[in-house]
Amino acid sequence: QEIYIHGSRTNQTENMVKILLIRHAESANNRLSDEMEAEMKQKHGPEKWYPEYQERYVKARDSDPKITDKGKIEAEKLGKYLAAKLKKEKKEALIYCSAMTRCIQTITPLSKLIETQITLRSNIYEVYGVFKPVIDQDGKLRKVGAEAPTRDELLKRHSVVGDVSHLAENGSWTTDYEKEEEAVVRAKKVSEWIMSKEFEDAVGDRVCVIVSHGFFISLVLKALINVEGNEMVFDKFRRFKPINTVILELDVDSANNRCYVTLGNTPHLATSSSTSTNHLKQTILAACAGFVIGAVTIGTWLHAANGKSQSRQT
Repeated sequence: QEIYIHGSRTNQTENMVKILLIRHAESANNRLSDEMEAEMKQKHGPEKWYPEYQERYVKARDSDPKITDKGKIEAEKLGKYLAAKLKKEKKEALIYCSAMTRCIQTITPLSKLIETQITLRSNIYEVYGVFKPVIDQDGKLRKVGAEAPTRDELLKRHSVVGDVSHLAENGSWTTDYEKEEEAVVRAKKVSEWIMSKEFEDAVGDRVCVIVSHGFFISLVLKALINVEGNEMVFDKFRRFKPINTVILELDVDSANNRCYVTLGNTPHLATSSSTSTNHLKQTILAACAGFVIGAVTIGTWLHAANGKSQSRQT
């Protein structure tokens, strides 16, 4: 499999399946984590949890959070931008979305603007799934699976949801929390799915919008460049960190087993798109360099954003 990572569109990506891989808008849990991390760094320094924060985290964390007021603004801007983009390109959209509330709320404005209902998928939820944190007797945090809405509940709550057939009948989440090694396997399957002829036939000449989560998007990108081994995959220093509502463009040529990845952009936000693109590009290059050092086969070509190709095949 060949992966081309670059920062601008090229003629090579014409007549391929277009995928817009998007992270959800800011959720209540995102805001909670940001606030707690900022406080801890200021008081105690980075990378350490203290009992008072653990207790606050357990009490405040929502197993299926909604997006914040800031997230609603991000979602509205994302919807307007993508609706205009699709209209300009004279394209229709197929929308696949995680069944988690924050993803559905993120894509609702676009769904309404282009009058296209969304399809909920059971394979693109966030790593660990729907869970609640608890504190053991020894004071350690652990995860416990939590309840999630049923198919009927999702249809009632969200008018933009049209297809729930990919979810279990008795609920969008029916197991204990997902283990990390299970998430790696799932990401690999998703990467194979989007590179498949079956996926190409389902999308047709439409643009496929996939709304998922930051951690899982990171795993899917790593699966696409054939990163193996949980230690590498879950190393936080080699994790891609897509920001809220970032858009990653994938152009897939399943017949020739090729995928072109355009680095993440946020043209709909006030954030400088060049800044976000350069950040993600540097993250990817640093990650790949780490994988090479770790004797992991990448087998890719990386193309610089300025259009000059750089061979990094290993």
